[in-house]
Amino acid sequence: MSRLLVFLAFVFGPAALAQPALPTGAWTGTLQWRDAEPVALDGTLEECAEGLKLALASGGGAYQADEVLRLDAEAEAPALRFRLANTQRRYDLACAAERQADGTFAGRCQTDEGVWARLELQPPAQSLIGCSE
Repeated sequence: MSRLLVFLAFVFGPAALAQPALPTGAWTGTLQWRDAEPVALDGTLEECAEGLKLALASGGGAYQADEVLRLDAEAEAPALRFRLANTQRRYDLACAAERQADGTFAGRCQTDEGVWARLELQPPAQSLIGCSE
């Protein structure tokens, strides 16, 4: 019996400790346009029954994201892709951020006209389990 338990721990132990491709929980970051101060972003990424749910907003309420469009979780460097709306100036941004060597995500958000801003996101140190819905 003890051999069976050791075998099961060896086989299933690493899988039980594995982190998801994208850490869920509270995320922070910045969006920075050329020659402008960075805009702070805060939010949550949750894994719900229907898929990933992203709620991301700026402190002033100008920027809001509410869904993940595509997740490249199987890629060598997982990427987060979503749309971010500027609710004050009424334009949308297509955003993409790839995982960096230090665990953060960096990329850019771009308007339909091709104007872009640098995006940096810091995931939580440890993933949370569950969904708020």
